[in-house]
Amino acid sequence: LNGSGLAVGAEMICDASYVVQASDVTAGIYTNTATADSTETPLVSDTVVVPISPSALSITKSIITPAPYILGKLLTYEIRAKNIGNTTLTNVTITDASAALGICSPLNGSGLNVGEEMVCPATHVITSADVVSQSYTNTATADSTETISLTDTVTVQITQNPAMEIYKTVTSDGPYLAGSLVTFDISVINTGDVTLHNVQIAEVTGDTTLGTCPPVTLAPTLVVSCTATHTVTAADMLSGGYSNTASADSDETDLITDTE
Repeated sequence: LNGSGLAVGAEMICDASYVVQASDVTAGIYTNTATADSTETPLVSDTVVVPISPSALSITKSIITPAPYILGKLLTYEIRAKNIGNTTLTNVTITDASAALGICSPLNGSGLNVGEEMVCPATHVITSADVVSQSYTNTATADSTETISLTDTVTVQITQNPAMEIYKTVTSDGPYLAGSLVTFDISVINTGDVTLHNVQIAEVTGDTTLGTCPPVTLAPTLVVSCTATHTVTAADMLSGGYSNTASADSDETDLITDTE
């Protein structure tokens, strides 16, 4: 702490900060002097001179598109670069490596007088990779001949939508009599935007035999199909028909069914 004693070879370290003032910008420099003293020594000092540039640029990036953010949604951004210094800036540019940059106003590469700003739109369509990561981070950069480059980053959280549909259809031809074999096709499609794991097809009706149909992993838009069979019984003939229900489930979705 300030005011402490120091053994031979020991040192005291202090932090100091200063906010650059308009007068410093006008002067082009800021001079700062620190002093050190002790009971046993004379006062000593050290001075640092910092050059102050009259040129300054700011950048602000904001998301215009409202949530929720889902697969295929178009994200629209607004990027603003402003001359916040005391001199004209030349060759002001805005870039965006991971979004499609639109036409800026004024045009990219124009000069900006004090207080003026450049506004650019940018867009990005949410991809499957964005959905898997559950977020999309985008960084814009502003630069000029007189200033160093600056960046601003926006991150949006992306909503995952796991979903699937099941379709059961008869694939055999009638007419059906007692003892006839009825065959079914059961298809499940991943209609969501994330991969589904442990997708399982099952027969809800006990008197139908499901073919070989192990659990699978199903990427978006892909389909898995299984077959099932039923032998027409006398009871089916008496009732005038046969109704059969299949189900599908996964780790990411609720159980769904379809009846044929």
